[in-house]
Amino acid sequence: MGTREELKKQGIATYISPFGCPKGTPSAEATWENVWKEMREVGTLIGQKDAADKVIAEQRMSLKEVSGNKHGNGTSIVWFDSGDKVPFIGAGHGGPQLLMDAVGAKNLFANLDGGWADGSWEKIVGSNPDVIVVADADWSTAKDKIAYLKKDPVLSQMKAVKDNKFVTVPFSQTTPGAELVDGAKTLNDGLARVTGK
Repeated sequence: MGTREELKKQGIATYISPFGCPKGTPSAEATWENVWKEMREVGTLIGQKDAADKVIAEQRMSLKEVSGNKHGNGTSIVWFDSGDKVPFIGAGHGGPQLLMDAVGAKNLFANLDGGWADGSWEKIVGSNPDVIVVADADWSTAKDKIAYLKKDPVLSQMKAVKDNKFVTVPFSQTTPGAELVDGAKTLNDGLARVTGK
């Protein structure tokens, strides 16, 4: 491997996700259209534009189905990505926000910039969310995060923790990319299960 410049000198083309631009360059806004634009670009680059267009059309239908049957209406959410001393949470401008918007849920930390941000346990406890969404990743599992919340003497007093109102979403479904629409369905189905809406 090497830098993009080194690879170019060797005649190797590169592509960087518009959501993962190099430091110092602006990242694409997290929108469904930009997710599908990236999928179309990748499909074109690998000679599979028609296949990409087909998947995008299917995803548009899936998102329409979720948005037409929202189980998050009136539900306040904290999106707990990782961290213990300082929680890393879903903010107002990334994959988690797109998912919460798709299902009609209220992100209690939508006022924070970026896709994810450092939060504070004091503010999370003060917000007392209806549901806590936990991202499930190899490096920070949903099981470990839920256990941490239940074990902590203060965090365990939040109504979502007391009532076991957790929704687990695989990390790969929380970032702008090909699996994000799956995240909308996972979140919507999980909210239906824990809220009964």
